[in-house]
Amino acid sequence: MCRATKADCEELMRCLSQYGHISGQLINVEKSAITFRAKVEEDTKQWIKNRSSIQLEGGTGKYLGLPENLSGSKQDLLGFIKATMQSRMTGWYAKTFSKGGKEILLKSIAMALPVYII
Repeated sequence: MCRATKADCEELMRCLSQYGHISGQLINVEKSAITFRAKVEEDTKQWIKNRSSIQLEGGTGKYLGLPENLSGSKQDLLGFIKATMQSRMTGWYAKTFSKGGKEILLKSIAMALPVYII
């Protein structure tokens, strides 16, 4: 969303503060997380965490069923598609389908998941 610099952090916090003042909606820092690039220095990370009051670092979990961090190898990135398809195909409802029904289920899942990311 922005660079990991003090100036960008200050501007982002100013925008979020102004949005909160206008809308009445505030950030829940207990549920929020920040994701940094690998090359960001530790002291910069700590400064941004302190300024934003968000102490949790994210990027390794999932949000709405999708990986939070969409970088790295394509194999790792799209590995969740394979895992999702395997879980759907071993579910109780997949066992009751005919071969044709399983094929349609497989195709619909395989085609929908990559589009869902974008």
